[in-house]
Amino acid sequence: MYNSSNEGQPGIGIYGALRVEITGNTFLHTWGDGVYVGDEPTGTGTWANYLWVHANTFDYIGRNAFTVNAAQNVWLQTNSIDHVGGSVLDIEPDTDTQGVDALTMSGNTVGTWGMSSSQYTMHFVACASQWEGPSSTVNGVTITGNTVSGGPPNTANNVNSGGLYTWIGKPARQTAIVFTGNSTTHSHGGSDAVMRFEHCDGLTIGSNTQPKTAGTLYAVTDCTSVVGP
Repeated sequence: MYNSSNEGQPGIGIYGALRVEITGNTFLHTWGDGVYVGDEPTGTGTWANYLWVHANTFDYIGRNAFTVNAAQNVWLQTNSIDHVGGSVLDIEPDTDTQGVDALTMSGNTVGTWGMSSSQYTMHFVACASQWEGPSSTVNGVTITGNTVSGGPPNTANNVNSGGLYTWIGKPARQTAIVFTGNSTTHSHGGSDAVMRFEHCDGLTIGSNTQPKTAGTLYAVTDCTSVVGP
């Protein structure tokens, strides 16, 4: 599904726009993301602000359902998502001047994701680039109330990964991260943790339903003000 030469072709691309609502659409067979969000491209660096993506259908998405690289006040809610080549949500600032401030992903129903995991490791939620935008800021990310019925296929990059397989851990510190009330029936059998959180100041985790036959549910490293199990 994923083809790097065409990954820049999203269903909708948003670049530094203000007050955008995307609702009631069906996105099918995109080469790139379902929705991509970045900053204004002509040099001002203005982030997108006030974006509401809700009640849409995303099916057969070549890269990620959502990529958010430079935005504040974002709500991704009550969307139906299935057959995703990459991750469901990828927060991956490309430069130090990009980032995220106040993003909520809630109430979405997700089927199969990570269908191109034979090429790269994929995640339910990823915010973990170790080399691009290492000093970018990520603040106020809430992932809650999402349901995953599928998950990634078993590959060398995603070895029996669970439906909630997540890594939030950029080198720069993340602040005010909430990951609660998400559920899946797709079991985790890998030896690693299902959900990894690193370098977070203000982390709330818990009430996530994830069956597993191996590994641990959470791995929390170099985090402060942790509330949860």
